[in-house]
Amino acid sequence: MIFLGLFDATAPAAVPGVRQLVPILTPGTGSRFLLSPDGRQVVQATQQNGRATLLVFDADHPENRTTLATTNRSEGDLFLFPVYWTDSGRIVYHDSRNAYFAVDRDGQGPLKLLDRAMLGAEAGGEHTAPLLRTARFIAPCPDDHDAVMIESFGPTSSAAAGVDGAGMTRSVLFKVNCFTGERVTVRAVEREGRLVYDWMGRPRLVQLEPLHTAERDFALVAPTEKQRDTSLDTLLGTKLPLKFRCAPENYFGPRSIPLGFGTDPEILYYASNIGRDTFGLYAFDLRTKQRTEFAVEDPARDLFWPSRKVFGNPIPIFDRHRRQIVGLRLPVTTHWLDPELARAQTSLEEILPRRRVLLQEWNAQRTRFLFSTVSLDTPGRYYLYNTDTAQLLQLGRMKPDLDLDTLHPTQPWTFVTPDGTTLHGCLTQPQHPLINPPPLLVMLHDAPWRTSMCDFYSPDAQVLASMGFLVLQLDYRGTSGHGLRHLMAMREGIDPIPLEDLRATLAWLAPRHPYDKRRVALLGHGFGGFLALRALQLFPKEFRCAIAIDAPTDLAAAYAQTYHGLENGARAMDPLIKPQDDPTEPEGPDGLHSQFQTRAMRSMPQASEAKLPRVDFQRSIRRQFYGSAGPLRAISPLRHPETLQKPVFLIHETHDPIVAVEQAKELRDALVRAGRSPEYMELGESFLYGRPEMRARVFARIGEFLNMHVYDYKVDVGEVIEQK
Repeated sequence: MIFLGLFDATAPAAVPGVRQLVPILTPGTGSRFLLSPDGRQVVQATQQNGRATLLVFDADHPENRTTLATTNRSEGDLFLFPVYWTDSGRIVYHDSRNAYFAVDRDGQGPLKLLDRAMLGAEAGGEHTAPLLRTARFIAPCPDDHDAVMIESFGPTSSAAAGVDGAGMTRSVLFKVNCFTGERVTVRAVEREGRLVYDWMGRPRLVQLEPLHTAERDFALVAPTEKQRDTSLDTLLGTKLPLKFRCAPENYFGPRSIPLGFGTDPEILYYASNIGRDTFGLYAFDLRTKQRTEFAVEDPARDLFWPSRKVFGNPIPIFDRHRRQIVGLRLPVTTHWLDPELARAQTSLEEILPRRRVLLQEWNAQRTRFLFSTVSLDTPGRYYLYNTDTAQLLQLGRMKPDLDLDTLHPTQPWTFVTPDGTTLHGCLTQPQHPLINPPPLLVMLHDAPWRTSMCDFYSPDAQVLASMGFLVLQLDYRGTSGHGLRHLMAMREGIDPIPLEDLRATLAWLAPRHPYDKRRVALLGHGFGGFLALRALQLFPKEFRCAIAIDAPTDLAAAYAQTYHGLENGARAMDPLIKPQDDPTEPEGPDGLHSQFQTRAMRSMPQASEAKLPRVDFQRSIRRQFYGSAGPLRAISPLRHPETLQKPVFLIHETHDPIVAVEQAKELRDALVRAGRSPEYMELGESFLYGRPEMRARVFARIGEFLNMHVYDYKVDVGEVIEQK
């Protein structure tokens, strides 16, 4: 067997091949679980080799499993998601095509509750495309334990046709019997925006999203259709100025965001940073229009991220057994309103140190808890804990095909710079560095959307560590999650502030985790790609090369003005599309991932495209955050291509909704004219969220680029083949 150990300066470095990288980059498509009300049985949904399966097993004897449902391989990447287990033993689940089903715990009585055809028939109108109608499980029915409440939402017929009222959406709340499939329409509401229901199934809030202005607002839904909805800011008046109305000017500034209703339907929980640096959690009483005593705050960390998808999701946690709200689900943790559940969370964190615990379900006696865990260097796992026997049973992993022994350890770090700035990040150490000390690769994320880099497992960092790099991730100033001062400090110097943080971090890191200072590479996405290019221009002696992915090479054109007259219409799709929730993925305004926005735009009928408004909320926010065009143009890499003397690899999505691919092409051509030979690659899909096979091919190319310009090996090693 060929052994790849520590290489000297004359040996070629190993570039992991596509087949080796795909398992690392494949999203968490492993099992999902659901606990029976008595805690004695578990439903498991798996997805392997293109086939999704729903299984059930006894919690005390998990080796015996019964198949409840399965899909055909011909249906492609179809997933199953168990959502509710009735007291009478009926299991409700849905697939990734918005079809809902019910089946007995013994596999008998399978029944379809809702599918696309039913949703389309409910919506009415020949223009309503199936993609633009979706369904969402709301809650168990409060007055019927054999029924559930499911919302159907999407555009009205006029909206789909691209005529007047294009911003209108129709929300229909169904009460669906899990045994008979009978559907009763509880409510049907048309609004310009997205509705939020309380746990009783009443529409309470609407997020107003006018298509012709870059402004968002939240309003209390009127009790009857003849009455008008009331803006929360108008309702509360000057006595409680919480600034729920949102515009580009305050999207990342002082404002408040509603989270949902408590057990008392007149108590609204919300996140706010009004009068403080970080987002805290609060509540106010709609009857008195006054804040309650509830307050949860952290002076160092935001307890809520403004760029996270929240509105319309069940942030308050409902206990089905006690019929009450027991906690608030936050981006990286949970705040429990129930002391008993808070103690259970603490106990589990003591049993599994260095892991973040997410309680998902429990039985009525609270003696059995179904929960998941995640850490910086390990994908999530699912467990069942029995408090009576102190038995901890691992049910499955989010990435069951990944060999955990090949993963590289990741540790968070925090330090204070000489000028008093507190910086955070994480460091991934390669198990088998190719040289000693290892080269360093710095990952620079997009800003200001991206939150802390040390909150989630990063498959990208694992891939780069497998290439022998010490991988550094940095929450430079301009990163969300550490308060308003940390976020807005970057506006004092768009490029010098983040690069000051980068250089200070490298100086702090060197004596603590030695790396080869002659071999420091940069890899950035979005604004992080701009920073990588800018670092090469300003500090060519400190950095070896840069990989820039979807990077704005002309900041003024990308952020401060319309690029070549193209104004993106993706925002119009925001309330109509819901990607599968994945807490490890970064999100832009309203939580929409860019690939879903792009895919939605391509799928719109031509008649509708001509009617799309010319207001792009995301672009408007960036324009406000980054400032005027003049200063941005002066620091753009495209303006000074002759200063890019070190190797550059430009990677760009051809349909990127924020930065046009022409920017990458123009910098490539400018470098060629200046006598440089940049690497260049165009992608037909999003690099961050694209197919694992595509991402693996890109990373293999990145590995070859680093192999040539960091290790100085002028060879293309291609696939690594193991020989025995």
